[in-house]
Amino acid sequence: MSESSETEKRATGTAVQFSLRRLERLADIVFAFALLFLLITIDLVPDGAATAEDAYSYFFDQVNDSLGFVISFLIIAYYWITHQEYFNYYTGTNKTHTFIELLYLMAIAGMPFNNDFITAFPMEVAPRLAISSDIFFAGILSFLSWSYATSGNRLVDPARMSPELVSFMRYQALVVPGFALVGAGAAFLHPLAWDAVLTVGPLVAMYMIKKRTSRPDSSGK
Repeated sequence: MSESSETEKRATGTAVQFSLRRLERLADIVFAFALLFLLITIDLVPDGAATAEDAYSYFFDQVNDSLGFVISFLIIAYYWITHQEYFNYYTGTNKTHTFIELLYLMAIAGMPFNNDFITAFPMEVAPRLAISSDIFFAGILSFLSWSYATSGNRLVDPARMSPELVSFMRYQALVVPGFALVGAGAAFLHPLAWDAVLTVGPLVAMYMIKKRTSRPDSSGK
């Protein structure tokens, strides 16, 4: 489409397709900053630490903090992988889909700050409930984004995927938020129970992706 015809469409009020490329670029930036902010929350060795007691204290503090870091990293990494998968099949976007994606990216952007919350209160239930809520919110929005795009083949090319693949990827989006709900309940039993559930969740989901993509018909062609 020429620049003049594009300008004419805007002038006459005709709906213009939103840019999928710009949305994908924004998503990459948000994911990159989320991982960056997660990394900079790692504490450096404190100034003046010189004794063996200082070393052991620092080591055990890092062990306690690192589990929250690993969980948050796995969750963000999983959502980044699935987001790339979805965008591989999208042929375009529109106002509704873009709005859902922006809400999804808002949830992703908040994950590093929730990790600070659990670092400050390592054995409390409240930060774990906050993180579970964020993970659940992101997962449901991912599910809604994919469901909206594939409903009636609104924003995808049906020739590139089978109905079985569409359905599988839709319910795959609910795996991690499902673990987040289970983890929220487990947190009331013991904080470490939450840690275990939320560590397993993204690993199971990533295994599902690997198992599916290793099949010859995984592209749906």
